[in-house]
Amino acid sequence: MTDAAASTRTPEGYLLFELDIFDRATFDAYAANARPILAAFGASLMINSSQIEPLEGEWTPVSLVMVKFPSIERARDFYNCDEYQKIIGQRMRSARSRGVLLAG
Repeated sequence: MTDAAASTRTPEGYLLFELDIFDRATFDAYAANARPILAAFGASLMINSSQIEPLEGEWTPVSLVMVKFPSIERARDFYNCDEYQKIIGQRMRSARSRGVLLAG
């Protein structure tokens, strides 16, 4: 890709969450409810792993999930949409989590 093409393309958006699930049944219900909302925003699951090998620093996540969106705006719109906000409590009641929005 040329430098000009790279500078004009819209960067993809990613949501990266560190999860420590303590109520599997509630979390699974959350995940099932989130799937159609994610699909409506053009998202695709990139990483869902608990096989993590820390290499540097003090970060030792139990599991990581990364979801890719067509743009950072779509990722932000997903996170803030009414449909997702209605179910986000399921995740919060079933897992300790930390998340970030990334441009890629």
